[in-house]
Amino acid sequence: MRSTYLLSATTLLTSTRALTPSSKRGLIHIPSPLHPSDDTIWLSTPSPPTWYYNYATSPSPAYTSSSMHFVPMLWGASPSDTGTPFYDTIKAQISRGANITHALSFNEPDAGHAIGGSNISPELAATRWKAELEPLHSLGIKIGAPSVTGGQSGWVWLDEWFAACKGGCTPDFMTVHWYGNFEGLMSHLGRVTARWKDNEVWITEFGYPDKGKEETRAFVEKAVEGMDRWKNVSRYAYFGAFRADVSNVGPNAAMLDKDGLLTDIGVLYSGDHATGFEPKTSDGSMTCSIPRAFGHIIRTMIWLRRSASALWTVHTQDLGLHLNSLQPAPKTTTEFLSSHMPQADHTQVPIQTSNTLDLPAPPLESSETTQKAGTSRLSKHANVAQD
Repeated sequence: MRSTYLLSATTLLTSTRALTPSSKRGLIHIPSPLHPSDDTIWLSTPSPPTWYYNYATSPSPAYTSSSMHFVPMLWGASPSDTGTPFYDTIKAQISRGANITHALSFNEPDAGHAIGGSNISPELAATRWKAELEPLHSLGIKIGAPSVTGGQSGWVWLDEWFAACKGGCTPDFMTVHWYGNFEGLMSHLGRVTARWKDNEVWITEFGYPDKGKEETRAFVEKAVEGMDRWKNVSRYAYFGAFRADVSNVGPNAAMLDKDGLLTDIGVLYSGDHATGFEPKTSDGSMTCSIPRAFGHIIRTMIWLRRSASALWTVHTQDLGLHLNSLQPAPKTTTEFLSSHMPQADHTQVPIQTSNTLDLPAPPLESSETTQKAGTSRLSKHANVAQD
């Protein structure tokens, strides 16, 4: 299906460049069982994401034939866990021909279930890491450190986790979650870079919740450009691949409107020009906002592939959840967001600008440079590094 957007003629008065396509840019796939065609929008954009994850062990059915690289995640853990089901599942996928090169671990273990965290102790995480994740190195897979929140609790949790590991946990790259302004994001990345020098960093969630449209768009543009130029940031994924009416980070942070069409943020993140509009109708059309006699209406075409992909049910096993301790799998996007995704009330570290943060200048690269993934693992002594 082809969808046509009618743009306001005021767009002519503002020159807004598109974001440079980047191999770092990824997708956080949020299931939309009621609107499966939403899944395929991202495959038809000017600059499709190169990789994705879905908080689960197995790839999303909508993307099994796509060129996007899937990254599995061990979402959480329970004290009753035994064996190596995550490791076994990944090994089985590889034996069937899957190209799995990286894996993510433990989503926000320092946060409670109510705000999307896996809520597990550093000691339990260390035990399950050694059983399920460390063996992945024998399969040639690089593993991300637990994805803690951007607040002080995240730093404390990581220190305690490295201590509990006693040298037995060797992640290959750090993962970052950030919900706050651009200055705070850059400050946080500076802290991570200063502590784990010369190692890859993935920003697996970032956003600026509950802000105005212009403020949100400016944040996304600056954040993406900053991360594209940051040398040891090898991948990033924006949290917003869902409809505005089910967004738990504010409607303006969503990349789809209530009808499943790309918003300004969605267009921008997808590598096209920001247009200064939000589509409102189910067929994607808008009317000109100034008198017709003043100018011409510009038509911009964005092809949205509306394939009849199968409904994807999020299984509790895939999310690392447990029927004996957590709620059953959500049936709708709204339930998924409210029960498993980060909320806007994350406590972040105090905002620090370049004038107050005593760190070296961030390692930057030109937008033309393609960042190659590093091969070194994080030091197993990182728990004793100083901020």
